[in-house]
Amino acid sequence: MTDPQIKMCKYVITIIATLTILQGGIGDSRLSLLGEARGGVFRPDAPNFAKIYGSDDKMLPVLAFGIGYKDVYMVARYRLFEASGQSLVAGIDLAGTAEWREEIITLGLRTYEFRPLYFELAYALGFVEESISTEQPEYSALNRTFITKDNQGLSAAIGLTIKLITGIYLTGELEYIYIPINSEIEAGNEKVNLGGPSFSIGLSLVL
Repeated sequence: MTDPQIKMCKYVITIIATLTILQGGIGDSRLSLLGEARGGVFRPDAPNFAKIYGSDDKMLPVLAFGIGYKDVYMVARYRLFEASGQSLVAGIDLAGTAEWREEIITLGLRTYEFRPLYFELAYALGFVEESISTEQPEYSALNRTFITKDNQGLSAAIGLTIKLITGIYLTGELEYIYIPINSEIEAGNEKVNLGGPSFSIGLSLVL
């Protein structure tokens, strides 16, 4: 193994050993800290997203941190979602590139009262930047960059926890994010949802 890989293994072993010694866990009668790392799939509900970026769900990494007492936690989450596709404006194939970058932050309450299931309801804040371009001179006027930020909405999630060792849990989660906007990508009089459904799995660490 390379030096960076050896160092990473040492960090992981140290974290696991520390968690085992501390013997933290969901439901403890004391304040607990929660950390999560997840990987999942996600597809925004925005119009034409599938036409431009493909119909397959895209990967979505998620980081979460929280503080709680017994079965209730306040949890903050950060997601960075990026996708590349084929440029398309007003139904015209520009034979160029399209790039979508989206950041979603949520802050909400999670309850583990019904373990092994948990439920979470959160306030959501979203930022999106989309760039579409082509090298075809006849369509250069259609090149565009669309940016929208400080968009507000809600998210709801249901998850399943499986205890591995004291303080470490394997989790799977279904979540739906709703962040409505009025913008140039609006379809008719309907609002555009920058969020959408996601499924993720990962590890939860509780101290």
